Amino acid sequence: MVRNEKHNLTITRDPILGHVFSKTENCLHLLQSILPDLGITEVEVTPQKQLNKKLLEKNVIMDLWAKNKDGKIFDVEMQTTKQKWPGVRFRYYQSIADQDSLKPGEDLDQIRETYIILRVVLVKSF
Repeated sequence: MVRNEKHNLTITRDPILGHVFSKTENCLHLLQSILPDLGITEVEVTPQKQLNKKLLEKNVIMDLWAKNKDGKIFDVEMQTTKQKWPGVRFRYYQSIADQDSLKPGEDLDQIRETYIILRVVLVKSF
């Protein structure tokens, strides 16, 4: 692949991130590296998963969404710009993940274990 500096084709770009981690083995390796104590052996991957699709509310697109066989949810977010309120963003993503993990009629004690991984990458542009 020829790198075009004008387009900055790196893993920090949504299409590249989505393509690389749409392959289950890549996502599995990433999660095993970040969370080795969990003993993750398989995952179901959904890159660019849309949540909260209600018409009049803020739509959320999770960069990398995965679920393991135990029902644990993993959301990996690639942040390429400095966030003014990273704690608030984290709380918002967590609340959306919690909402998505419950099926209609389930009690709150059925919320799945969720891991939100925010990775801030400093990108120097010329």
